[in-house]
Parts: sequence; structure tokens; C-alpha cells
Amino acid sequence: MNKPAASHFRMTCPHCEAPARVRDSREQSTLVRALIFQCTNWECGHVFAALLSVERTISPSAIPKPDVVLPLSQHIRSDVLLRQLDMFPKEQP
Repeated sequence: MNKPAASHFRMTCPHCEAPARVRDSREQSTLVRALIFQCTNWECGHVFAALLSVERTISPSAIPKPDVVLPLSQHIRSDVLLRQLDMFPKEQP
């Protein structure tokens, strides 16, 4: 597992409800990371795994990867998005 760089992402320990910090993480796929959490309550000492996944696009990437397919958030109006995409120059074959 890789140590995350200064992660401030926290969860609550499911047992004692104290803050739990990310101790390690590993990429499972382009859209999923496995995180190892450690409870900050030394009396509890619980260490647990959780999954972090990308679920939808809120603002489209300006440099999208063709193999990354994510649903658009419902707040994105497809007609506005299509107009914005039409403003970019077309690729020449």
C-alpha cells in the first residue's frame, strides 16, 4: 500500500465514533481506491478498510480520457454541455 501525501480525509470509527485517519491507500482501478483507516482513540485501536469511488461527473474534464466513462450529475443540462463542447476546435484527421 502507498502512504497518502498529507491526507486530511477522515471518517468516524464505526465502533467508538472517534475520528479515524487514512493510514494507507491503494489504487484498485482508475475509479476506485482502497483506504486503510486507523481509529485515533488508542483505547479502541480499530483499523478498517473502506473503498472510495468516483461516481459521477459534476463538471466535465477539459482533457477527458476516452476509457473513463462516468455518468453526468443530474444538475448538468445536456443542451448547455453540448453548446460548450461545440466551442472547442474540432480535431483534424
